[in-house]
This record gives sequence, C-alpha cells and structure tokens, in this order.
Amino acid sequence: MRGLCRAPVFWIVLLITSLVRLSPVVHSHEWTERSRGAFIKNVSRQRTIHRQHFRRTTLVSPVHHTIQGMQCIEVKVDLPLVGTVTILEATADTQEELVNLALDEASSLDCKLASGDPYGAVLWPAASAIASHLLIHKDSLLRNKIILEIGTGTGLVALAASLGGAQRVLATDYESIPLELLKYAATLNSVPSTILDTQLLDLCDSQAPLPLADVVVAADIMYEPKTGRAMALRTLEALKSGAKVIIGDSPGRAGRPAFLQALEELGVVDANFQDTRGTTVTGERHNLICGPTSVTVSQQPQELTVAIMELNSENLLA
Repeated sequence: MRGLCRAPVFWIVLLITSLVRLSPVVHSHEWTERSRGAFIKNVSRQRTIHRQHFRRTTLVSPVHHTIQGMQCIEVKVDLPLVGTVTILEATADTQEELVNLALDEASSLDCKLASGDPYGAVLWPAASAIASHLLIHKDSLLRNKIILEIGTGTGLVALAASLGGAQRVLATDYESIPLELLKYAATLNSVPSTILDTQLLDLCDSQAPLPLADVVVAADIMYEPKTGRAMALRTLEALKSGAKVIIGDSPGRAGRPAFLQALEELGVVDANFQDTRGTTVTGERHNLICGPTSVTVSQQPQELTVAIMELNSENLLA
C-alpha cells in the first residue's frame, strides 16, 4: 500500500478536518516551508483525541504486540489457498502518536517518521485484493518468481506472496516503521527471512533504480497526482526490465487520473483498470489518517469495488 514519496494529501486532510471537526478544538495556524519541500501546519490543539471509533469484528480478544515502543494489534485476514494471514496494525493510541510525529508535536514514541507519513501503519483495501489476485494466479505470478512490492505498508501482499510459493519477495517502503511491522509479522506467519526481505525505497526518487524482479506489485499508493505520475514512471521502468506489473487502487484515490495520463504519455498501451470485488477494512482510524467520509473503512466489512491493473512488456509501444 505505500513506500512512496512524501504525501501532501496528509496535510490537506489535516486542513479540511480542522475546519469541519465538530468537537471543540482551539487552533492557531502558522505555515512554514521545510527543506523537504512540504508545507506543515503547526497546530496548537487541545489533547482531545479525534478518531473514528470502528469496532473490529474479526477479533474477539485482540492480541497486542510492542514493536519499537509502538503498540500494535494482530489483524487476521482470510485469503484464498493460504488461509489466515496475520498482520500488525497500529492501535488507536499509536496512530495518535504517529500523527503527532507527522505534525512535529510531542510524542511518546522513540521511532521517527522520516517522511512524515503515518499511513503505512494500518491496512487498506487494495492490499487484500492484490494478495488474493496473486494467490488465485499463483502458478503464473508467484511460483519460482521474484516479487517486488512498492509501498508495502502493513505487508499483507508481501506475506501472501511469500506464503503462496514465491521464490523470493522484497517488500519496500519509504518509511521504516511499516518495514519493522512487517518483519515482526513475518515471524508470526512463520515466513523465513530467506524468502521475505525488506528495503527502504522511495517511489518518487528517480535516482534509485527498482530492484530486479519478475513481478512488481503495488496496492493503494496513489494518494495524490504526484505519486500517480511517479508510479507510471516506475511501471515503465519495470516493464522495460521484463517484469509484470500489478497495481491495485481503492476508490477515490486522487492519483489515479494522473497515473493513467502519464502511462499514455509514456507509451504504455491498453493500460486499463478492471473492477474487482473487494471489501472495506475495519478497525479504528485516526481522522487525519482516514477521514470520516472515506468509503474504504467501515464498522462491519462491506463489499467494495477495487480496481486492478495487470501489465507486461506487450503493453509497451514497439
């Protein structure tokens, strides 16, 4: 789901949420431009925690783990062929602390968000859809294949590929926190490090080449036009290396139009998303990680249309 360049959409959500929030909050705004090129709003606020309180129905008695000082919860995801896969997701309290880190506010966590992106600590719908797609077509997509995931987030896709028979899986993200959650989850799923490895990689850093792979996958990473265009460039790079590319995208991602336009400009033909049946995710989400109007999160799992695109070298203009 993520491993991308800095996501200004977080700050847009922050602005919108601060304007429409119903509970009383005291704000004082000061805009500053930082060296990494992002605009950050310094918000003085009451210590009221603003969350969407969604009850996770799949866990009767949640199992907690502490990873680098972060409280995480086990989330069980049922997938075809391999059964139940366990991932780790930040608890509501940890999400609040991650948001504090992103806002450069006081936090009890010792870890850091190098790019100010807290999104990778929770699950998003396209991950389940891509994981299922890989497993259903494992003979052609996983068996004896090297898989590269861009923006792994909680790592569901990487874990599914590892359990589904891939020769080797490299899960990448541009934040280290998701990679730590994934490495811990790999032990819970008995996935050896000889099969699954992790690496820091920024989708938008054109100076960093993609590691070679047979199949390149990405799920829910196009949160803004910038990342959509960057994913198009990475798609072209992967196709030229001979890899297949599989991309999943949940409804409402702002980067999808820019991604499709950039693919056309780059000479990638017949690049069409196919709608597939997915489901929403459940569990608590901080309002600045997932806004209250989002269709991707619900109290009970609900059917959700997730778009999937699969490309290969035949999609390149001669």
